[in-house]
Amino acid sequence: MRRVILVRPRAEGGLLAHVREEALLLAHAGVRVVDAGEEALVPKATPNASASSIHHRPLAIASGASPRQAWGARRALREIVREEVEGADGELLTVHAHGARAGAIAALALTPKLRARVRLVTTLHNRMPRSGFAALIGRALFTLVSRKSALILAVSPDLAVAARARGARRVEGAVIPAPGVALRGERGSGQSDVLEVLCVARLAPQKDLACLCEAARIVEERYPGALRVKIAGEGPERQNLSSRITAEKLPVELLGRVEDPRALMREADVVVQTSLWEGQPVALQEAISEGAAVIATDAGGTRWVTGEEIPLAAPGEAREIAEQLIAVLPTVPGSRARLERMREASRRRAEQLPTEGDLLAQLESALFPDTRDEER
Repeated sequence: MRRVILVRPRAEGGLLAHVREEALLLAHAGVRVVDAGEEALVPKATPNASASSIHHRPLAIASGASPRQAWGARRALREIVREEVEGADGELLTVHAHGARAGAIAALALTPKLRARVRLVTTLHNRMPRSGFAALIGRALFTLVSRKSALILAVSPDLAVAARARGARRVEGAVIPAPGVALRGERGSGQSDVLEVLCVARLAPQKDLACLCEAARIVEERYPGALRVKIAGEGPERQNLSSRITAEKLPVELLGRVEDPRALMREADVVVQTSLWEGQPVALQEAISEGAAVIATDAGGTRWVTGEEIPLAAPGEAREIAEQLIAVLPTVPGSRARLERMREASRRRAEQLPTEGDLLAQLESALFPDTRDEER
Protein backbone atom coordinates (compact mmCIF):
# COMPACT_ATOMS: atom_id res chain seq x y z
CA MET A 1 0.00 0.00 0.00
CA ARG A 2 1.25 3.48 -0.88
CA ARG A 3 1.80 5.71 2.13
CA VAL A 4 2.06 9.44 2.67
CA ILE A 5 2.56 11.55 5.78
CA LEU A 6 1.02 15.01 5.47
CA VAL A 7 2.93 17.45 7.68
CA ARG A 8 1.23 20.76 8.28
CA PRO A 9 1.55 23.77 10.57
CA ARG A 10 -1.18 25.29 12.67
CA ALA A 11 -3.27 26.96 9.98
CA GLU A 12 -6.74 27.90 8.83
CA GLY A 13 -8.39 29.12 5.67
CA GLY A 14 -7.01 28.18 2.26
CA LEU A 15 -4.02 26.12 3.41
CA LEU A 16 -6.11 23.97 5.73
CA ALA A 17 -8.83 23.47 3.11
CA HIS A 18 -6.24 22.46 0.51
CA VAL A 19 -4.54 19.88 2.76
CA ARG A 20 -7.94 18.44 3.75
CA GLU A 21 -8.88 18.10 0.09
CA GLU A 22 -5.54 16.39 -0.62
CA ALA A 23 -6.02 13.94 2.25
CA LEU A 24 -9.51 12.94 1.11
CA LEU A 25 -8.46 12.55 -2.53
CA LEU A 26 -5.47 10.36 -1.63
CA ALA A 27 -7.47 8.25 0.81
CA HIS A 28 -10.15 7.71 -1.83
CA ALA A 29 -7.38 6.59 -4.23
CA GLY A 30 -6.35 3.88 -1.77
CA VAL A 31 -3.39 5.63 -0.16
CA ARG A 32 -2.71 5.28 3.57
CA VAL A 33 -2.70 8.90 4.75
CA VAL A 34 -1.11 9.93 8.03
CA ASP A 35 -2.25 13.39 9.09
CA ALA A 36 0.55 14.92 11.19
CA GLY A 37 -0.93 18.09 12.62
CA GLU A 38 -2.10 19.68 15.84
CA GLU A 39 -5.81 18.88 15.41
CA ALA A 40 -7.39 16.15 13.30
CA LEU A 41 -7.64 17.31 9.70
CA VAL A 42 -10.85 15.37 9.11
CA PRO A 43 -13.09 14.76 12.17
CA LYS A 44 -14.07 11.12 12.72
CA ALA A 45 -17.73 12.03 12.36
CA THR A 46 -17.18 13.31 8.79
CA PRO A 47 -19.73 11.59 6.48
CA ASN A 48 -17.09 10.52 3.96
CA ALA A 49 -15.98 6.92 3.51
CA SER A 50 -12.43 8.06 2.71
CA ALA A 51 -12.09 9.76 6.11
CA SER A 52 -11.60 6.36 7.81
CA SER A 53 -8.34 5.91 5.85
CA ILE A 54 -6.86 9.12 7.30
CA HIS A 55 -4.92 8.50 10.51
CA HIS A 56 -4.26 11.51 12.72
CA ARG A 57 -0.98 11.78 14.65
CA PRO A 58 -0.61 14.86 16.88
CA LEU A 59 2.21 17.17 15.80
CA ALA A 60 2.44 20.82 16.85
CA ILE A 61 4.17 23.17 14.40
CA ALA A 62 3.23 26.68 15.45
CA SER A 63 4.22 29.93 13.80
CA GLY A 64 6.91 31.63 15.87
CA ALA A 65 7.72 28.43 17.78
CA SER A 66 10.84 28.49 19.95
CA PRO A 67 13.88 26.38 18.99
CA ARG A 68 12.96 24.01 21.80
CA GLN A 69 9.43 23.56 20.45
CA ALA A 70 10.73 23.10 16.91
CA TRP A 71 13.21 20.48 18.13
CA GLY A 72 10.39 18.69 19.91
CA ALA A 73 8.34 18.66 16.71
CA ARG A 74 11.34 17.27 14.82
CA ARG A 75 11.71 14.46 17.35
CA ALA A 76 7.97 13.63 17.27
CA LEU A 77 7.89 13.61 13.47
CA ARG A 78 10.95 11.35 13.32
CA GLU A 79 9.08 8.79 15.44
CA ILE A 80 6.04 8.98 13.15
CA VAL A 81 8.24 8.49 10.09
CA ARG A 82 10.08 5.52 11.64
CA GLU A 83 6.81 3.78 12.46
CA GLU A 84 5.51 4.27 8.93
CA VAL A 85 8.79 3.09 7.39
CA GLU A 86 8.59 -0.10 9.44
CA GLY A 87 5.06 -0.73 8.18
CA ALA A 88 5.93 0.09 4.57
CA ASP A 89 7.56 -3.32 4.00
CA GLY A 90 10.36 -1.94 1.87
CA GLU A 91 8.17 0.42 -0.17
CA LEU A 92 9.10 4.07 -0.53
CA LEU A 93 7.31 6.37 1.93
CA THR A 94 6.52 9.99 1.00
CA VAL A 95 6.41 12.92 3.40
CA HIS A 96 4.45 15.85 1.99
CA ALA A 97 5.06 18.99 4.02
CA HIS A 98 2.97 22.14 3.65
CA GLY A 99 4.80 25.41 4.25
CA ALA A 100 8.49 26.22 4.73
CA ARG A 101 8.38 25.69 8.50
CA ALA A 102 6.80 22.23 8.22
CA GLY A 103 9.16 21.37 5.37
CA ALA A 104 12.23 22.39 7.37
CA ILE A 105 11.15 20.32 10.38
CA ALA A 106 10.53 17.36 8.06
CA ALA A 107 13.98 17.77 6.50
CA LEU A 108 15.61 17.84 9.95
CA ALA A 109 13.60 14.79 11.06
CA LEU A 110 14.95 12.62 8.25
CA THR A 111 18.25 11.01 9.22
CA PRO A 112 20.53 9.80 6.38
CA LYS A 113 19.22 6.27 6.94
CA LEU A 114 15.60 7.42 6.72
CA ARG A 115 16.28 9.53 3.62
CA ALA A 116 17.09 6.35 1.72
CA ARG A 117 13.51 5.20 2.32
CA VAL A 118 11.62 8.49 2.40
CA ARG A 119 10.84 11.03 -0.32
CA LEU A 120 10.29 14.61 0.85
CA VAL A 121 7.98 16.88 -1.15
CA THR A 122 7.18 20.39 0.09
CA THR A 123 4.46 22.78 -1.02
CA LEU A 124 5.35 26.43 -0.40
CA HIS A 125 2.22 28.42 0.45
CA ASN A 126 3.48 31.79 1.69
CA ARG A 127 6.18 34.27 0.86
CA MET A 128 9.04 34.83 3.28
CA PRO A 129 8.97 37.72 5.80
CA ARG A 130 10.61 40.81 4.33
CA SER A 131 12.36 42.33 7.34
CA GLY A 132 13.58 41.82 10.88
CA PHE A 133 14.65 38.68 12.72
CA ALA A 134 11.67 36.77 11.25
CA ALA A 135 13.12 37.38 7.79
CA LEU A 136 16.47 35.85 8.80
CA ILE A 137 14.75 32.76 10.19
CA GLY A 138 12.44 32.59 7.19
CA ARG A 139 15.32 32.67 4.71
CA ALA A 140 17.13 29.90 6.60
CA LEU A 141 14.04 27.69 6.64
CA PHE A 142 13.32 28.45 2.98
CA THR A 143 16.87 27.54 1.96
CA LEU A 144 16.87 24.33 3.99
CA VAL A 145 13.59 23.06 2.59
CA SER A 146 14.49 24.09 -0.97
CA ARG A 147 17.71 22.11 -0.90
CA LYS A 148 16.46 19.04 0.98
CA SER A 149 13.16 18.43 -0.84
CA ALA A 150 13.10 16.11 -3.83
CA LEU A 151 10.40 18.37 -5.27
CA ILE A 152 9.07 21.83 -4.45
CA LEU A 153 5.48 22.71 -5.37
CA ALA A 154 5.04 26.50 -5.38
CA VAL A 155 1.66 28.23 -5.21
CA SER A 156 2.93 31.36 -7.00
CA PRO A 157 5.61 32.25 -9.58
CA ASP A 158 7.64 34.36 -7.13
CA LEU A 159 7.89 31.41 -4.73
CA ALA A 160 9.02 29.17 -7.59
CA VAL A 161 11.76 31.64 -8.53
CA ALA A 162 12.86 31.98 -4.90
CA ALA A 163 13.03 28.20 -4.41
CA ARG A 164 15.22 27.77 -7.48
CA ALA A 165 17.47 30.60 -6.30
CA ARG A 166 17.82 28.82 -2.93
CA GLY A 167 18.97 25.57 -4.51
CA ALA A 168 15.81 23.56 -5.22
CA ARG A 169 16.43 20.66 -7.59
CA ARG A 170 12.93 20.45 -9.04
CA VAL A 171 10.14 23.04 -8.86
CA GLU A 172 6.60 22.87 -10.19
CA GLY A 173 3.59 25.13 -9.88
CA ALA A 174 1.19 23.72 -7.31
CA VAL A 175 -2.32 22.84 -8.45
CA ILE A 176 -4.76 24.55 -6.05
CA PRO A 177 -8.38 24.02 -7.12
CA ALA A 178 -11.23 25.65 -5.28
CA PRO A 179 -12.85 23.03 -3.01
CA GLY A 180 -16.06 21.49 -4.29
CA VAL A 181 -17.79 21.72 -7.63
CA ALA A 182 -18.39 25.00 -9.42
CA LEU A 183 -22.13 25.63 -9.28
CA ARG A 184 -22.48 28.59 -11.64
CA GLY A 185 -25.83 29.65 -10.23
CA GLU A 186 -28.13 32.23 -11.71
CA ARG A 187 -26.88 35.77 -11.39
CA GLY A 188 -28.82 38.71 -9.99
CA SER A 189 -30.82 40.92 -12.32
CA GLY A 190 -28.33 43.79 -12.17
CA GLN A 191 -31.08 46.40 -12.76
CA SER A 192 -30.17 48.68 -9.83
CA ASP A 193 -28.66 52.15 -10.20
CA VAL A 194 -26.10 51.16 -7.55
CA LEU A 195 -23.06 48.99 -8.33
CA GLU A 196 -22.94 46.09 -5.86
CA VAL A 197 -19.31 45.22 -5.08
CA LEU A 198 -18.17 42.20 -3.06
CA CYS A 199 -14.79 41.35 -1.57
CA VAL A 200 -14.22 37.98 0.15
CA ALA A 201 -11.06 38.23 2.21
CA ARG A 202 -9.54 37.85 5.64
CA LEU A 203 -9.29 41.23 7.33
CA ALA A 204 -5.49 41.21 7.38
CA PRO A 205 -2.74 43.57 6.16
CA GLN A 206 -1.81 41.25 3.26
CA LYS A 207 -5.27 41.75 1.74
CA ASP A 208 -4.76 45.56 1.67
CA LEU A 209 -8.41 46.36 2.29
CA ALA A 210 -7.31 49.92 3.01
CA CYS A 211 -6.72 50.12 -0.75
CA LEU A 212 -10.30 48.99 -1.38
CA CYS A 213 -11.59 51.57 1.09
CA GLU A 214 -9.59 54.29 -0.65
CA ALA A 215 -10.94 53.20 -4.03
CA ALA A 216 -14.47 53.34 -2.62
CA ARG A 217 -13.76 56.85 -1.27
CA ILE A 218 -12.57 58.04 -4.68
CA VAL A 219 -15.67 56.65 -6.42
CA GLU A 220 -18.01 58.05 -3.76
CA GLU A 221 -16.41 61.49 -4.05
CA ARG A 222 -16.98 61.62 -7.82
CA TYR A 223 -20.25 59.63 -8.02
CA PRO A 224 -22.06 59.92 -4.67
CA GLY A 225 -24.28 56.94 -3.85
CA ALA A 226 -23.25 55.02 -6.98
CA LEU A 227 -21.76 51.93 -5.31
CA ARG A 228 -22.00 49.69 -2.26
CA VAL A 229 -19.06 47.57 -1.13
CA LYS A 230 -19.51 44.49 1.06
CA ILE A 231 -16.51 42.74 2.62
CA ALA A 232 -17.03 39.15 3.78
CA GLY A 233 -14.44 37.93 6.25
CA GLU A 234 -12.94 38.40 9.69
CA GLY A 235 -9.48 39.22 10.98
CA PRO A 236 -7.21 41.50 12.97
CA GLU A 237 -7.83 44.59 10.82
CA ARG A 238 -11.55 44.79 11.64
CA GLN A 239 -11.24 47.66 14.13
CA ASN A 240 -9.02 49.77 11.88
CA LEU A 241 -11.31 49.24 8.91
CA SER A 242 -14.46 49.87 10.91
CA SER A 243 -13.05 53.12 12.31
CA ARG A 244 -12.11 54.38 8.86
CA ILE A 245 -15.46 53.42 7.33
CA THR A 246 -17.27 55.32 10.07
CA ALA A 247 -14.97 58.35 10.09
CA GLU A 248 -15.04 58.82 6.30
CA LYS A 249 -18.66 57.70 5.83
CA LEU A 250 -17.59 55.18 3.22
CA PRO A 251 -20.16 53.05 1.37
CA VAL A 252 -18.50 49.92 2.78
CA GLU A 253 -20.07 47.23 4.98
CA LEU A 254 -18.17 44.59 6.96
CA LEU A 255 -20.25 41.41 6.86
CA GLY A 256 -18.03 39.25 9.04
CA ARG A 257 -17.52 35.56 8.30
CA VAL A 258 -19.98 34.22 5.71
CA GLU A 259 -20.88 30.54 5.30
CA ASP A 260 -21.77 30.70 1.60
CA PRO A 261 -19.80 33.41 -0.21
CA ARG A 262 -20.82 32.02 -3.61
CA ALA A 263 -24.42 33.11 -2.95
CA LEU A 264 -23.16 36.67 -2.41
CA MET A 265 -21.05 36.42 -5.57
CA ARG A 266 -24.15 35.61 -7.59
CA GLU A 267 -25.85 38.75 -6.27
CA ALA A 268 -22.86 41.07 -6.73
CA ASP A 269 -22.14 43.03 -9.90
CA VAL A 270 -18.36 42.88 -9.33
CA VAL A 271 -16.06 40.80 -7.12
CA VAL A 272 -12.90 42.69 -6.09
CA GLN A 273 -9.56 41.61 -4.63
CA THR A 274 -6.93 44.21 -3.63
CA SER A 275 -4.27 41.97 -2.07
CA LEU A 276 -0.58 42.84 -1.85
CA TRP A 277 0.24 39.13 -2.13
CA GLU A 278 -1.69 35.93 -2.80
CA GLY A 279 -1.00 32.30 -3.48
CA GLN A 280 -3.77 31.11 -5.79
CA PRO A 281 -6.81 32.84 -4.25
CA VAL A 282 -9.68 30.40 -3.88
CA ALA A 283 -12.21 33.23 -3.56
CA LEU A 284 -11.28 34.46 -7.03
CA GLN A 285 -11.59 30.95 -8.43
CA GLU A 286 -15.06 30.75 -6.93
CA ALA A 287 -16.00 34.15 -8.38
CA ILE A 288 -14.72 33.18 -11.82
CA SER A 289 -16.54 29.85 -11.71
CA GLU A 290 -19.73 31.77 -10.92
CA GLY A 291 -19.20 33.95 -13.99
CA ALA A 292 -18.78 37.10 -11.92
CA ALA A 293 -17.06 40.22 -13.21
CA VAL A 294 -13.66 40.40 -11.47
CA ILE A 295 -11.35 43.29 -10.59
CA ALA A 296 -8.12 42.19 -8.91
CA THR A 297 -4.48 43.04 -8.31
CA ASP A 298 -1.56 41.30 -10.01
CA ALA A 299 -0.25 39.89 -6.71
CA GLY A 300 1.67 36.62 -6.21
CA GLY A 301 -0.11 33.74 -7.93
CA THR A 302 -3.27 35.68 -8.87
CA ARG A 303 -2.28 35.63 -12.55
CA TRP A 304 -2.15 31.82 -12.39
CA VAL A 305 -5.84 31.98 -11.44
CA THR A 306 -7.07 34.67 -13.83
CA GLY A 307 -4.90 33.76 -16.83
CA GLU A 308 -4.68 36.35 -19.58
CA GLU A 309 -8.45 36.64 -19.91
CA ILE A 310 -8.87 39.02 -16.98
CA PRO A 311 -6.81 42.26 -16.78
CA LEU A 312 -5.21 42.98 -13.40
CA ALA A 313 -4.30 46.19 -11.57
CA ALA A 314 -1.01 46.91 -9.84
CA PRO A 315 -1.06 46.15 -6.08
CA GLY A 316 -1.66 49.20 -3.92
CA GLU A 317 -3.05 51.32 -6.76
CA ALA A 318 -6.37 52.48 -5.31
CA ARG A 319 -6.95 54.98 -8.10
CA GLU A 320 -6.59 52.28 -10.75
CA ILE A 321 -9.11 50.11 -8.89
CA ALA A 322 -11.43 53.12 -8.60
CA GLU A 323 -11.24 53.83 -12.35
CA GLN A 324 -12.13 50.22 -13.13
CA LEU A 325 -15.13 50.46 -10.80
CA ILE A 326 -16.24 53.76 -12.31
CA ALA A 327 -16.16 52.22 -15.78
CA VAL A 328 -18.93 49.79 -14.79
CA LEU A 329 -21.13 52.09 -12.69
CA PRO A 330 -24.74 51.73 -13.91
CA THR A 331 -25.01 55.46 -14.66
CA VAL A 332 -21.86 55.54 -16.85
CA PRO A 333 -22.52 55.14 -20.61
CA GLY A 334 -21.46 51.74 -21.95
CA SER A 335 -21.09 50.25 -18.48
CA ARG A 336 -23.55 47.39 -19.04
CA ALA A 337 -21.65 46.19 -22.11
CA ARG A 338 -18.32 46.44 -20.23
CA LEU A 339 -19.73 44.44 -17.33
CA GLU A 340 -20.99 41.73 -19.67
CA ARG A 341 -17.56 41.51 -21.36
CA MET A 342 -15.95 41.04 -17.93
CA ARG A 343 -18.44 38.29 -17.08
CA GLU A 344 -17.80 36.60 -20.39
CA ALA A 345 -14.05 36.67 -19.67
CA SER A 346 -14.73 34.91 -16.37
CA ARG A 347 -16.91 32.30 -18.06
CA ARG A 348 -14.15 31.54 -20.57
CA ARG A 349 -11.54 31.34 -17.81
CA ALA A 350 -13.78 29.08 -15.71
CA GLU A 351 -13.42 26.36 -18.35
CA GLN A 352 -9.65 26.34 -17.73
CA LEU A 353 -9.55 26.38 -13.92
CA PRO A 354 -7.94 23.37 -12.19
CA THR A 355 -10.17 20.58 -10.87
CA GLU A 356 -9.86 17.91 -8.19
CA GLY A 357 -8.84 15.56 -10.99
CA ASP A 358 -5.94 17.86 -11.90
CA LEU A 359 -4.84 17.98 -8.26
CA LEU A 360 -4.96 14.18 -7.93
CA ALA A 361 -2.92 13.78 -11.12
CA GLN A 362 -0.23 16.10 -9.77
CA LEU A 363 -0.19 14.32 -6.40
CA GLU A 364 0.18 10.94 -8.09
CA SER A 365 3.23 12.09 -10.08
CA ALA A 366 4.75 14.22 -7.30
CA LEU A 367 4.35 11.85 -4.36
CA PHE A 368 4.63 8.48 -6.10
CA PRO A 369 6.91 8.89 -9.14
CA ASP A 370 7.46 5.92 -11.42
CA THR A 371 11.23 6.32 -11.20
CA ARG A 372 12.70 6.25 -7.72
CA ASP A 373 16.34 6.73 -8.49
CA GLU A 374 16.27 10.50 -7.98
CA GLU A 375 19.06 11.96 -5.92
CA ARG A 376 17.88 12.47 -2.34
